Amino acid sequence: MVSVGTRRSAVLACLLLLALILLGIGVVARSGWFQSLDRNLSEPPPRASSQLEPQVPVSQLAVNVTLPFEHLAQTAEAATPRTYAGSGTGPDACASIGVRVCVGTRYDFNATRGPVRFAAGPGNSIRISMPLQVTGNGGLRGSGARLLHMDAKRFDASTDARADVTLNLQPNWCPRVQVSVDFTNLDARIEIVKDAWIGVSQLIAGSVREQVHKMGERAASVLTCESVRKAVQEVWTTRSVPLVLPEDPRPLYVNVEPLSIGFSGVTVSSSAAKFLLGLAVRASVSDTAMVAEKRPLPAWNAVSERPGALQLAVPLRISYEGLAAHLETTLAGKPYSLRSPLGATTVTVDKVTVYPAGERIAVGAHIKAVLPVHVLATRGWLYLTARPVVSPDGRAVHLADIGYSRILDSTLARFLTVLLDGEIRERLAAAGQLDLTERIAKAKELLKSGLAKHSGPLSVELGEEDLRLGRIVPGRDDLFVEGLFTSGAEVVLVGTR
Repeated sequence: MVSVGTRRSAVLACLLLLALILLGIGVVARSGWFQSLDRNLSEPPPRASSQLEPQVPVSQLAVNVTLPFEHLAQTAEAATPRTYAGSGTGPDACASIGVRVCVGTRYDFNATRGPVRFAAGPGNSIRISMPLQVTGNGGLRGSGARLLHMDAKRFDASTDARADVTLNLQPNWCPRVQVSVDFTNLDARIEIVKDAWIGVSQLIAGSVREQVHKMGERAASVLTCESVRKAVQEVWTTRSVPLVLPEDPRPLYVNVEPLSIGFSGVTVSSSAAKFLLGLAVRASVSDTAMVAEKRPLPAWNAVSERPGALQLAVPLRISYEGLAAHLETTLAGKPYSLRSPLGATTVTVDKVTVYPAGERIAVGAHIKAVLPVHVLATRGWLYLTARPVVSPDGRAVHLADIGYSRILDSTLARFLTVLLDGEIRERLAAAGQLDLTERIAKAKELLKSGLAKHSGPLSVELGEEDLRLGRIVPGRDDLFVEGLFTSGAEVVLVGTR
């Protein structure tokens, strides 16, 4: 059984220990080091936001215009008559009918064409070919020839006619078309009398050549000056594409402003004629749509065929409410014990708030600290500031350079903050790791589908996309993280593939 004297001694010892603890704290609190620190901890961090000035990199888009031979052949079929007729006079033909007689010649014919075909021709040209069946009659001119039935001898011939068409664009975007005509196996002759022949091939060759030349021009007429300029004008236009981003309720737009345009020259493959428009644009994301504006077409500059690449700075938002909820889920309601020079201490966080503090963010944690001596238990707001930074792999955000701003209660609580500095920093740093991999993936998909869906007369086909995190700025209502989106980008005029 403990005596009264023993109990009194224990109480006196506890009081003495408490007095010594308070005395030690008071001495430290009066020291220059602590008073300087206390001044730094005397106010919550002021609320101040910054603005993320968007980066607007220049993108080089590849606008591919493809003219499939199948489409061109259909156009030529519709524009080229199935049959045409010709007639004319030729040089003198001589025959021996007792005496040698030389008389001028005449002919008329009808030509029927077969299907029009397109293929690659020599020298990067388009070869347009079609079979021709020629029937007609010819012979000598004059009334005597008619009386002797030497004016209308029947003949038949066939040929494979072809026109090699070379396409180019003048600086004013009007096509330059060159047509070279040839044909094979055109062999038709008429025997007026025995051993007296008229070479009809020579007579009708000029007419056939003229018609085939017209056919080549008709087939190339799909690229009229008006049609080409109209197609290029669709590219040379400012435009806005509606955009949705993860966890961002604002209406956003990808605004595209053309800066310069180039032409690669026409390339002919086995199935199509192609050319590329190299388009330099400024592409940016904004909450304001750019007014669509068709500008006068500039003269093109020569460019080589190369893949297009789209670069876009995409503002991703992390709301302060969401960040506070994330930190609260990680930190709140989970008491943890710390060792301090005063003994074991239990600290519990029950609420977290986050707001901008200039280039940093402020994190307020409402805590309850139970100190070794029960009467010193305290509650209050502990404010810290941290600098949000992007992880090296560009996929996450974490809090760095964590520092204290204030703990509200007493000198003892502020002194405890200093003693527990390392532990609290480590816990907040661990809780402040935000992995944005899922949000990045969703943003990429929304960008891809949005650009493909709302591109109007242009079909945008993105290649392998990448989105990495760049700059971070604490805004007024949200933490803005700049996503740097890059992708291969092929743009195709709708209806030209």
